Amino acid sequence: MEHCDEYVASATLMILGDDLDPSKVTQWLGMQPSKSWRAGEEKMLAPGRFYDWGGWKCFGDKSDHPLEEKIESWLIRLEGREEEFRKMNDLGWRCSIDCFLAFDSGTSMSINPDLSRRISELGLTIDICLNN
Repeated sequence: MEHCDEYVASATLMILGDDLDPSKVTQWLGMQPSKSWRAGEEKMLAPGRFYDWGGWKCFGDKSDHPLEEKIESWLIRLEGREEEFRKMNDLGWRCSIDCFLAFDSGTSMSINPDLSRRISELGLTIDICLNN
C-alpha cells in the first residue's frame, strides 16, 4: 500500500433513503454500521432537530493511503453483493462510497477504468467532497 502526503482522504459506505430501514441494510450486507438512523429520529448532535430521511453508513479504514486504495478496499469487502445493492437501488435508496478529500494546495486523484467498472457493477455511486 502506498502512503499519500498530498491530501487526507476518507471513504465511507453510505446508504440513504426516505424510507430506509437500517436493519435491512445491516442484514443484506452482513455488516454493522458505524452510524444509522431512520427518518423522523432526533439528531443526537442537534437536539430538537430530526432526520428527513434514513441513513446507514460504515466508515472505512483510517489509514493515510491514497483515496483510490481506500475505494479499492471497499470494493474487495463488498464483492459479491451486487444483488443486495440492486435491491436497495430498486427501493430508491442511494448507495454510494462517500469520499472526502482535504488538501492545502493543488492536488489530483484519479479512478482507473477497472475501479470505475467494478463500482458500476455493484450499483454504487462515488460522491466526492473536496475541502481546501
